[in-house]
Amino acid sequence: MMELNTSHPLYSNLKFLFCVDENGELVDLVTPVREFTPHANSVIGSGAWGRHFGSRLSGSATAYNAVMDPAFSPANNTGTMVVVTNAVNSTGTVGAYCSFIGSGPSNAHYLPRISASGDGVKMYVRNSSSGNLQSSDVSTTELLDAAPHMWTAARDGTTAHYLYVDDALEASGAQIGTNTSGGNWTQIGGTTGQSGLSADIVWIAWFDVVLTAQQVADLYDSLGANNQFALVTSGTPTPIEFSGTVPAQNATVGVPFSLDLSTYFSGTETPFSYALQSGTLPDGLSLNASTGVISGTPTTPETQSGLAVRGTDQDANTDDTNSFSITVAAPTTVLGVRIQLFDGSTEQASLTGLTVAWFDDPDPATFSSPVYQSSTATTDSDGWLEVDLDEDTMLDIDDPGFLIVYKAGGTPEDDLVFAGRLQIEDIA
Repeated sequence: MMELNTSHPLYSNLKFLFCVDENGELVDLVTPVREFTPHANSVIGSGAWGRHFGSRLSGSATAYNAVMDPAFSPANNTGTMVVVTNAVNSTGTVGAYCSFIGSGPSNAHYLPRISASGDGVKMYVRNSSSGNLQSSDVSTTELLDAAPHMWTAARDGTTAHYLYVDDALEASGAQIGTNTSGGNWTQIGGTTGQSGLSADIVWIAWFDVVLTAQQVADLYDSLGANNQFALVTSGTPTPIEFSGTVPAQNATVGVPFSLDLSTYFSGTETPFSYALQSGTLPDGLSLNASTGVISGTPTTPETQSGLAVRGTDQDANTDDTNSFSITVAAPTTVLGVRIQLFDGSTEQASLTGLTVAWFDDPDPATFSSPVYQSSTATTDSDGWLEVDLDEDTMLDIDDPGFLIVYKAGGTPEDDLVFAGRLQIEDIA
């Protein structure tokens, strides 16, 4: 989707930007509510620099214009008009092509024109009270082919005019008219009764400042295929596309799961929507249609295969992920005991190198034969001690036993930290 490039240095000065959008509609990207009604015989086509509006047909005495509603009225005559064409064509007879047609004070508003005559193509600014300022002559061979061109008319309403073809200054001159009203521009197209010239318009831009030669050159350099232009972020839509491979997924009952599938999709026609195209998600998981994220907390051990998610863009283009699976495992269980030996609020340091001994009898007759013993136990900063007893396969949840904890290098008799009955629990 074409959008204005709000980060461009000239964005705030751009007051009008005419083009043909992705749907073949004539639009002003600056004022989207502006409507254009093209003549029935006008054409929408494409060329080297993308989609264009063919507002004149060579050899016809009828002006195939597009009427604008509301009209475009520049604040005054200080500004720059940029007209980009895929081609300019001439029958070799005298003719005139106006990028804008309008009305207003004859000594104030001006109409940048591209004109054809027996000696080639010229661009000029017409003002009925003060005459014309036109570019230098250029040959018919050079500009009357399918080659694209950028035509620029810059005017300081109190001093001078500057005319450019592509990125080269063709002519400059003194002020023409006054700097009052900029006129009321109502149409885009050719001049009625003039059959000599036609042009395929890609862009018409109006800036409320006089562009420098460097700025004109930069705009010219930014032009490219598929309606590329520095003032827009995208010249042609890119349909949604899936790329990469979604691998097989693993989850665990009771453990939150998340898979973001949006990272596998690209395209310009955002936002995308997502739907499960095939398969069934495991219990406890769901697909967010807006974000493309599968998430939730699985509730049942199972494997769901043949899953595929379809992404859809704003132009109703679609693409699907590869087929993938989600396997949900039973919850992991770690058997052991857990006890808080001191309160973390006491700011006591963690205890390290503790010796722990576990007896599977809650009332052992002696403390000489523990079923588990370690001399490397450590508490956390809050005083909690966890003893992993999973290596004793005879144990089960809630089995009772007796735990002895004493300091490193000591004995239960002299360095006892804890002794007491506990029950086996899941410490995972």
